[in-house]
Amino acid sequence: MRRILLHALLALGLAASAAAQTLPDRPIRMINTGAAGGGTEAPARLIAQIISEAVGRTVVVEPMPSGGGVVAVTTVARARPDGMTILSATSAIITLPHIEPDTPYRARRDLVGLSQLNAGGNILMVNPALVPARTIEEFVAWAKRQPQGVDMGNYGYGSSSHLFAALFGLQAGLNLTHVPIRAGLLTQILGGHVCCVVIDTSSASSQLRGGPMRILAASGPGRLAALPEVPSFTELGYRNFDPLIWQGFFAPAGTPPEIVQMLGRAIHDGLRRPEVAQRIRDWGFEPVGSLPDEFAARLQREDEVWGEVARATGIRAQR
Repeated sequence: MRRILLHALLALGLAASAAAQTLPDRPIRMINTGAAGGGTEAPARLIAQIISEAVGRTVVVEPMPSGGGVVAVTTVARARPDGMTILSATSAIITLPHIEPDTPYRARRDLVGLSQLNAGGNILMVNPALVPARTIEEFVAWAKRQPQGVDMGNYGYGSSSHLFAALFGLQAGLNLTHVPIRAGLLTQILGGHVCCVVIDTSSASSQLRGGPMRILAASGPGRLAALPEVPSFTELGYRNFDPLIWQGFFAPAGTPPEIVQMLGRAIHDGLRRPEVAQRIRDWGFEPVGSLPDEFAARLQREDEVWGEVARATGIRAQR
């Protein structure tokens, strides 16, 4: 058995070495949909280092946030499919085409997934000084008693937090006014400027372990590892709250399978290192590091669900 395992590991090493030799001898370009200094840049640089160590090529991270990330996605989609151009993007890459039909890309058509880096959830958070509710049921009852309805903060029109808030309001029968706050969403609820928000776990990491705000529910198919005591919307009976917030890596469609597997395997193996996994947790997410086939299955599922969510809420991107 030990001999078989050694042969298997040797074969994998030779395959990776052969694939690396097919890469041109120049730096790999990693284009990030987020801005310099934003929440996705540090994880992108971490994975760039991991890939560099695995394939023997320098990986240069290039922020390209223009057009809400559309410029970055289309740049990679049009690049030569030789493994030398990688996209770092968030789950918005799946969401956007459903709320903006004119989006010039379709992720599953124009790109191939390498690996999902991490996973986190959107959470419904309330300020206890303004909202007495301790459960979703109590929140719904309280919200229905408000004669002017309830202001719900989110990250902006068409964001996943907006979509989840709208879907929750639709299914619960609430009169919600959506308040777009692109930056400082946590600051706004902490300051009492809004009573409740749908916010991601990374941005709200300071509140996950006993902060003053109250968390009532989280998105995702089950309870989040970071919030085991908080029920998911799904277990509470709400539909289409399965998608998670994530960051992942892609190559242009048509990239040779051996290169896709090599790059995906590099990320997968890197996330198995305890110090790397801990850094992801420190940023408020759970490490994933999926292989390409696993990532493709998630992309298909979330594409279907976000399509249903967009149709249910009727949300379209704001021009």
